[in-house]
Amino acid sequence: MGIARPRLVEMVHIRAMTEEDFDYALRLTNMLKWDYLRRDFEWMVEFEPEGCFVATEGDRRVGITTTITYQKIGWIGNVAVSPRHRRMGVGSALVERAVDYLRSRSVDFMGLYAYPEAAGFYDALGFRGDERFIRLRGQGRPYRFEGCRRMERGDLEDVMGLDAKCFGAGRGRVLKKIFEGSGGLCWVRASNGRIVGCVMGTESATGLEAGPWVCDPTHIEGAMDLLKAFLSNARGERVGLVVPARSPMLIDGLKGLGFEPDFTVLRMFYGGRKPRMEEGSMFAIESLERG
Repeated sequence: MGIARPRLVEMVHIRAMTEEDFDYALRLTNMLKWDYLRRDFEWMVEFEPEGCFVATEGDRRVGITTTITYQKIGWIGNVAVSPRHRRMGVGSALVERAVDYLRSRSVDFMGLYAYPEAAGFYDALGFRGDERFIRLRGQGRPYRFEGCRRMERGDLEDVMGLDAKCFGAGRGRVLKKIFEGSGGLCWVRASNGRIVGCVMGTESATGLEAGPWVCDPTHIEGAMDLLKAFLSNARGERVGLVVPARSPMLIDGLKGLGFEPDFTVLRMFYGGRKPRMEEGSMFAIESLERG
């Protein structure tokens, strides 16, 4: 992309991530306090075996990144470089490899979430800011809720369809994996026999992550009941979720449930090209690394 490179990056090789790299990836992301489990990298390589990368200098691993594709949408996550090798072009090389891979998969849109201090880095690589999101942390506790029930396997097809409408592309393989490993953390809301909202969750290193959390725009009045159902069954654990910053009523509602802001991220798209999404239906994203 015409970016000047320090000499070190000429010595760096980028290869596909394998199972032998998971412990390194986990140590690196734990250093950054990203709350990942080894399972997260197992999933990413399973989803995109040729699209997850490790940068090496000789026999030393110095950085990672992952990608995932959803039909016309590609997502980049987990761009991390070992402390001694930062500001040497390794991160840029990893992102460029990820972009090249997503191009090879013929996606129309490429997105990622960036911490504010890294936005300039991604801007120099062709990504443009879209909107801010806020991560909040709370804790599971009992609440009264109505009209929600635990998600069943038979709900998967309808949940996938609702999520695809909200996100702009099908994420069925991810949602299926979350459901299979959720331990009963997935909830749905139905109206006239049709699924109109859902919230799903996974374990993290420090508790639980809620997302995706989506609702049909004609039934958003029941969205908070879905989260209350999730929190009521979260066994008192810490819960994190990432929501659009443009929704002050949502954020105020979460604060009323004891959530507190943790940090912000900026959603960015390559070349500023953004897919069509039902933004008002997306209450919480699935994850920072997978969109």
